[in-house]
Amino acid sequence: AAASRAAAQPEAQCATRAERRAVATALSCAAADAAAASTAAVLVTPVCAAVDKAVAESLAGVRPLWDSFFASLQSMVREPAGLIRRPEMRYVSALFAGTYLLNNVMVSAEGRARQPMPTTKTATIFAGNLSLAMWKDAAFARLFGGGAPIVPPPAFAAWAARDIVGMTAIFTLPPLVAPRVAEATGISHRSAEALSQFVLPLAVQPIVAPFHQVGYLLSFKPNAAPSELFASVRRELSNVVAARWVRIFPPYCVGATANKDIRMHLRDAFQLPRHGPGRRMTPGLMRRMTPG
Repeated sequence: AAASRAAAQPEAQCATRAERRAVATALSCAAADAAAASTAAVLVTPVCAAVDKAVAESLAGVRPLWDSFFASLQSMVREPAGLIRRPEMRYVSALFAGTYLLNNVMVSAEGRARQPMPTTKTATIFAGNLSLAMWKDAAFARLFGGGAPIVPPPAFAAWAARDIVGMTAIFTLPPLVAPRVAEATGISHRSAEALSQFVLPLAVQPIVAPFHQVGYLLSFKPNAAPSELFASVRRELSNVVAARWVRIFPPYCVGATANKDIRMHLRDAFQLPRHGPGRRMTPGLMRRMTPG
């Protein structure tokens, strides 16, 4: 019996060391995921925060949209050290960092499971981004609405409709549209899908922008008649659509790519598994993300 216990001790010690290594690897992977998400969010936040603030101020009647947008950019250039103190920067940074982090966590989960989980991944990122975007919009309504309005439930419903319509189109349409684009143009299916993933987020903005506007207008003018709301939406629609086109590029092209690349570089630098402790997988969701 004593010999058996003596023989079992090295095995137990090996198991303990393996468990500790597994925990250390998991924590290191989580840190790399968080660092990549935070860095990518910092890169895209200035322009997106300027756009979101401008839309809120224009709909509240504080100042014209493009005056607000360029004033924010000029202020950021003059006082870059003060960016972290700006509330709009903190809210927008939290939105994108949270969305990118959810993507990274789900990619790692796929690696551990050794299989793709497209439905779970999409639902998780969609729910997280939707919640963070509405939280950010409600904060902007209070900060830049010319006062301290109470954000009514219908405003949240409008913002939710904006994201549900926009994200549904972006997630579901590219695979359906790509074969027709490839057939009509003669380009490869992969190129057609990449083109669809780039064009569709732009094309859907005239549809989702009115929901964005209505959410703010219901906060700023809770007693306005429907005709007044419609007139306000129509008056600012072209500017809001153009501003949202500007806003798409940073998180869609810069942020998504930076998050993926930084995550890979950090994991390679610290000799961590690229997608969790499982086999390599190709992340496809980030190419279709337009958070907020």
